[in-house]
Amino acid sequence: MRTGFHIDRLGFGEWLNALASIALAVLLLAGGGRARPVVLLTFALVAGVLALIGWWSCGSQRSPAVPLVMATLETPFAWIVGVWLAVRALLGAGAATVRWAALAAAVAVLIGIFATFRREDMAEADTPRQIETLSAEQDPSETEIGDHPTA
Repeated sequence: MRTGFHIDRLGFGEWLNALASIALAVLLLAGGGRARPVVLLTFALVAGVLALIGWWSCGSQRSPAVPLVMATLETPFAWIVGVWLAVRALLGAGAATVRWAALAAAVAVLIGIFATFRREDMAEADTPRQIETLSAEQDPSETEIGDHPTA
């Protein structure tokens, strides 16, 4: 059984979610100027922190349960940021390059969340080994289990 952080546990959704969240935070911090709403930035930062926690927990946990919970908690924040940025992009608020890049990053975050939800398996190296079954007629001493000192 492997413990600790392993990069092979991370899937496409976790990578896309984390990297797009970082890009979104950088775009909103660097390119917003005076027209940057504090609430939008707060929601984006909360979504980004949850994405990074989900990324780290996916790499350090055998089970996909904790990353799925982080993605579930992140989803409403990401939707709010995505809709808000879509409205701002359509209304023309802010620099054109930054607003469209931020909208693309927000959409990438939502795609990453969806891909994380679709992944419900464990890495091959983390799967439990096969459990030997016994039939009613089989003597346990004739199996590998019978050789165990506690059997």
